[in-house]
Amino acid sequence: HIQSLFYFAKMRMEGKVCRKDVVQALELMKKACEGSSDAEVELGKWYLKGIGVKKDETKALELFIRAATEARNPFAYIEAAKCFMYGRGQEKDLMRARSYATHAIQMGHPGGKQLIKEITALQEEEDQDPERDPREKDSFEYQYSKFDRLRIDDSDDGENAYDNYSSG
Repeated sequence: HIQSLFYFAKMRMEGKVCRKDVVQALELMKKACEGSSDAEVELGKWYLKGIGVKKDETKALELFIRAATEARNPFAYIEAAKCFMYGRGQEKDLMRARSYATHAIQMGHPGGKQLIKEITALQEEEDQDPERDPREKDSFEYQYSKFDRLRIDDSDDGENAYDNYSSG
């Protein structure tokens, strides 16, 4: 039933199979969101692009994150990663973008690997900026420098590794 609402809402919005009705499409899609993460992703795209609704990137990102975290929807992970990558709905955060894209890859989404490449290219470009402080939280240098603090010497049984890492 929920998937039917989802597909009918898309058809109403597109107007290809039946008469276009933006108001009914939005109403149906919101009902479908109550049980379909696919509907949340689609509605998020509508908010992101301002299709049938007032453009609201923050609302779009919220829908993508909810569909990703609650329903583990791989398409939602991709859309959330793109939002973080380009700063849509909140400030640009390439580390969070990478995290969401990685989850999509783990779930078998075919676009995840390409997105990781794009995120890496953006990160490398930003890291080359002479005005950028390499200690900024989202720079690769900063992230990888944290791993240097996670060294376990021969006298350590490894139990303090987490404490050493989190205190740095």
